[in-house]
Amino acid sequence: DILGPREGSDSSVFCYALRTDEVIRDAAIAAGEVVGGPVKAPRTTHQRWSDIGEGVTPGPVEWLSMLARAEVVVSNSFHGVALSVVLNKPFIAVGLPGKRAKMNARVQNLLTIAGLLDRITTSAEPKHIRELVDKPIEWASVNARMAAVRSEAEAYLDQQIAAARA
Repeated sequence: DILGPREGSDSSVFCYALRTDEVIRDAAIAAGEVVGGPVKAPRTTHQRWSDIGEGVTPGPVEWLSMLARAEVVVSNSFHGVALSVVLNKPFIAVGLPGKRAKMNARVQNLLTIAGLLDRITTSAEPKHIRELVDKPIEWASVNARMAAVRSEAEAYLDQQIAAARA
């Protein structure tokens, strides 16, 4: 496995912030207080804010490994949320605020399909973040839902490919 051992976690919060640090900064710090571990946040090339917790500059494999080993992921990015779902990693999806809110649609669609819409928040209120961190995710149900959607998508693609070859 390219990500290395993933049993357990390292008690960190992996914070993947894109476009803004509004809301997500406070949400990640609150999550760190809940799990009692450090907040680790990869820097981005377009970052216009100070590091959230410990700023890191990982390569792609290290980035994925950090996400996989974290106690919880806090992200306002579709890819951060999607990878959390694929890796069955507890997460909090932080909705982008203000004029960027229209960019939340992909995350909302994914979480609706996965039955995890309650994992998205626009609040960094510590009590709410604690509730999200402490709320278990029924991964067997999520994985079954995702497998069903994947199967439908594969069948559709197979049908379209067959039609194009005919």
